[in-house]
Amino acid sequence: MWTRADAGVYGKRSEHRARQIVGTCVAAALLSALAALPSSAAAQAEPGPYALGALQVRLYYPFTGSFSPNVPANAPLFNTVIGEGWARSASDSALVLVPVRGSRGSFAGNRRVRLVATELPKTGRPRTVLRRTKRIGLMGPAGRTAIGFFVHDVGCERLRLRATLLGQLKALDRTRTVPFVCGE
Repeated sequence: MWTRADAGVYGKRSEHRARQIVGTCVAAALLSALAALPSSAAAQAEPGPYALGALQVRLYYPFTGSFSPNVPANAPLFNTVIGEGWARSASDSALVLVPVRGSRGSFAGNRRVRLVATELPKTGRPRTVLRRTKRIGLMGPAGRTAIGFFVHDVGCERLRLRATLLGQLKALDRTRTVPFVCGE
């Protein structure tokens, strides 16, 4: 390392030359680092298409802070808000899980999942109770992840769920209807 004291001994020309050499070494190190980037970028290339699995619905039980197993398609969801039928405990909220499959460990920052939850009353107009889009994070070691959405104030009207995978060449949809109903 050159110091000002060395400049007095070796002269200003030597100090100038030393700075040129240091600058050249720094530039060479930067170029070497940049040359290594293409192989890193190739590893980060856009992964192949992702796919959506079947939507899962789990009732939230506020008295215990727990969730039901996945609600079967044919579950009798009668008066779920007071715990009758399949629910076995009062519930007016549900966790919707949207399974996504892709290459293990892959990440595509532009890919998202949108969930639209719409109540379908027997009479009257449908009412959207949730419209939310979330980013898909890193795929797990098995090439899977699940995006969770919490839907509140449900349990007396049929609920149509529509998940859409966005951010890839071909958008994909999955739908499911949850047969909530209330009565006496």
